[in-house]
Amino acid sequence: ERSFSVKSVSSRKRNHELKFKQPPTSQSISGILEPTSFEEGKVAALLARSNLLITRDIEWANLVLGFEQENRYAVVDVCYPEAPVGFIREQSNVIARQLLRLRRPFVALITDGLGNELFRIHRPFWWITSSIYAEINGKEIGVVHRRWHLWRRIYDLYLGDVQYAVVENPGFWNWTFTLKDIDGNVLAEIDRDWRGFGFEVI
Repeated sequence: ERSFSVKSVSSRKRNHELKFKQPPTSQSISGILEPTSFEEGKVAALLARSNLLITRDIEWANLVLGFEQENRYAVVDVCYPEAPVGFIREQSNVIARQLLRLRRPFVALITDGLGNELFRIHRPFWWITSSIYAEINGKEIGVVHRRWHLWRRIYDLYLGDVQYAVVENPGFWNWTFTLKDIDGNVLAEIDRDWRGFGFEVI
């Protein structure tokens, strides 16, 4: 005969909740970094981190057959690599993905590590230059416009109607993107590292 105590069940429940606890922020959000609006406060748990690593899950159908599937990414704080601090998941039409490929329209949901939606971005179909819009609870909070250039990748970042930064990349096979403010000061860098054939395939 088996019996279960209330204490043991409660203990297991607490352990289960602790297992999925969101890692603490690795960057202080006090002083000038302290959120000053509801929107800033909502994304602070994900973005108040000094070093983020974003990894993509590549499906075998995409790799072997070239079948475009919805992209999925995990966001990891390198200071707390044990569990993701967020996820990014694309939502798009299956036919549009196959026909339009990189130019397809999509919506991407950005969540915290527990699956709670923080904000979403959407990109309409584009032909020459693209734009991406970020919104929280249906309110547009920012826009990124790609500037046309023959070989360089340049993105203008806006909060409302005011440009506050630009992302620059030399183009060709260079995968380092530099984020600068409107005065040209470097704010951050984004690197896309090739980790070797085995890592990229698996």
